[in-house]
Amino acid sequence: MKLKILTFLFAILIFSAVGACANELFDVPVDITLNGDYIKMSDKPFLSGGSTYAPIREISGLFGANSVSWEEEAETAVIDFDGKIFELPINEKHAYIDGEKVPLS
Repeated sequence: MKLKILTFLFAILIFSAVGACANELFDVPVDITLNGDYIKMSDKPFLSGGSTYAPIREISGLFGANSVSWEEEAETAVIDFDGKIFELPINEKHAYIDGEKVPLS
């Protein structure tokens, strides 16, 4: 009986560890909702290595952005919302709103 319980607990430990690490090993799909409605996107958002990847042009459009552009040299997405400029550099934990650095969390 003790062997069965230990085997069961060991199996649970192994499966929970695999599940917890899954998004570190594989790309995990992510669903996007806006006001409770599922949003279908041309490029499916996903989690990979602890980061969420999503098509910023489509998401910005849903919120009414005037334009979205990419600055290749700075590796930064630039979004214009009625004159308010949002800059999102890749691989950074901050953004800029009208030139002011803002932490992302």
